[in-house]
Amino acid sequence: MASSLGRKRTHAPKGSSALNDDVSCEVCSGGHSPSKLILCDKCDRGYHLFCLRPILPYVPKGSWFCPSCSNHKPKSFPLVQTKIIDFFRIQRSPEALSNQDFFV
Repeated sequence: MASSLGRKRTHAPKGSSALNDDVSCEVCSGGHSPSKLILCDKCDRGYHLFCLRPILPYVPKGSWFCPSCSNHKPKSFPLVQTKIIDFFRIQRSPEALSNQDFFV
């Protein structure tokens, strides 16, 4: 019946091992998208690139450590928001500040 719907039966690649079947994402608990699943070089926990915050666009070169093992904490969102507010803040020019006594 599946062939009448235009679907083809697919098989797992021969190169897949039982080890990959045991790895799951610590965030979503899923083992899907194994090409997007990275392992921590310290604790061997798995994480999908898209489940991490901030999201990783690609698998990093070299060693990678999960949020639990990493000493580097990502910047929080409010720091970015503060920069946006500072960008649009209107400030008096230095000339206006020096001429302030004139208008008093």
